[in-house]
Amino acid sequence: MFARDRVLGSWLALAGTTMTGVAGTALAAVRGTAAETLAVALAGAVLVAAV
Repeated sequence: MFARDRVLGSWLALAGTTMTGVAGTALAAVRGTAAETLAVALAGAVLVAAV
């Protein structure tokens, strides 16, 4: 049961990180320049890959 809880927790963390990255990229696209949008998208991709 402990292993299942850890797997569920990691999936929740990945989902939260992905949603934060998507929201940040959308906000950068609306409010920023192309370079800022690319920087935010790359940072989000790095965070998702790290999880």
